[in-house]
Amino acid sequence: MKRFIFLALFLVGCTPSPSGAVPTPQPQTTLPLTPAQNLPADLTIALDTPVETAPPASYGLNGWWSDEDAPTLTARYMELAPQTVRLPLLGAVIAPQKGRIVFDQPFDAGGRHLTYARWFAALRDMDADIMLYIPYLPEWMAKRPGPTPLTAPYPPADMQAYAHLVGATLRYLVEDIGYPPERIILEPVNEPDLACGSDPAVACFWHDMDFAQLRAVIGAAHQAAKAVHPRIRIAGLATCCTHALLDRFLQDPSRAAWLDILTYHDYSGGYAIGRALTIGDHLQSYGKPVYLDEYGSTTYWSDGREGALWHAAVLPQLWEHGITPVQFSLAEWPGMHAGYNQLGLMKDWRADWQEKPAYHVYQNFYTAIPPARPVAVNAPEGIIAWAGSNPQNENTLLWLVNGAWEEKGGELTVAVRGFPGDSAYIQVQDALQSPVTGSGTAFRVAAAPNSVLLFEISLPPRSAALVTIQPLPAPHP
Repeated sequence: MKRFIFLALFLVGCTPSPSGAVPTPQPQTTLPLTPAQNLPADLTIALDTPVETAPPASYGLNGWWSDEDAPTLTARYMELAPQTVRLPLLGAVIAPQKGRIVFDQPFDAGGRHLTYARWFAALRDMDADIMLYIPYLPEWMAKRPGPTPLTAPYPPADMQAYAHLVGATLRYLVEDIGYPPERIILEPVNEPDLACGSDPAVACFWHDMDFAQLRAVIGAAHQAAKAVHPRIRIAGLATCCTHALLDRFLQDPSRAAWLDILTYHDYSGGYAIGRALTIGDHLQSYGKPVYLDEYGSTTYWSDGREGALWHAAVLPQLWEHGITPVQFSLAEWPGMHAGYNQLGLMKDWRADWQEKPAYHVYQNFYTAIPPARPVAVNAPEGIIAWAGSNPQNENTLLWLVNGAWEEKGGELTVAVRGFPGDSAYIQVQDALQSPVTGSGTAFRVAAAPNSVLLFEISLPPRSAALVTIQPLPAPHP
């Protein structure tokens, strides 16, 4: 069996300059090599070996909205192409007084105006699943006031009023906005296990959480949602810390039936993602879709090259475990608590919605990877790799991350086993930059059935790449 090699040189900045600035990545180039025999591969993709773990049920992000910036934000949503957009319903805004619920009135959101009706309609037109969560209650509904009128914690003093708020919101979405019920997800609470005062940057969402009260809230929300339409899904419990609360909630089959989706959050330091994967794997044992609908590195956030590399490394691992990533959040926003605001993939309007490198990580991953079916890939130590085959066009996708900080050789020889074509077009993109249409070079090879396609890529420390391998039709005789 003949073996052939392509060389795709992927050149990016590797180490910070003495001043601490990260060098601008250099342009990528592609160069052919002559065919080689018996060249060992560092990384092997087995197209003939599908992976049993199913890909995530969805993928998405936590969104923001500004009426003044609607065209820009709509374009960014379309560019990132999330299947699910999670957004906060501020109880004090939509229900300012008992008996009054409004969605079509703009309110001041830190220097911009936000109208929920416009936001709902924009997401409807994008065919995105809308995931609504209610982090805080209106003050008039809560048992005790919060530190501000916008942050009154659970539980409700009036459960009937809470159920009415849920039902009215969902009915407005279905009947007035025309949102398909099967694309609506309600997450009734947010981080009920976060003890008050444990995170000084965040006003607690539930004051002295009591399990019976939690059960009553989820039950009321479930009943109100299903009364609007049975295809509306309920998600929960958006826990912050462990899976203990969800385990307790799911012990009772009748309570477990209230939740269509299991959700949790994880914020860890450095490049750690192990806890998020462990909790996600455990929750999958309940046989329901699992969404990690907030996550981030409290060391790197989403800033600069380091923050982008963290996201580039996390996404393929969540994908491999079948855990739905719902990134927090689309953009920074004035008034957001320190640290967590830096998780935004863009600056806010005061910086003209400037995209961070992490933005392009999601742009590349969400637009390329989801259609592909995962296949087996064997990568060397220190390299994070995910591979898949797109059944729509037989393209092979390879996502690579080299998060090493020290200088070491970054050249990888990649073997693709069971390649379907007799020639290929290989495109290599810096995953931390906006996609460049048409980059790469096409090479033709004479390949026998079950051939092994070889190419070489330079993946320096602190870099990430999206590699697309496209089979080309045989040349005309």
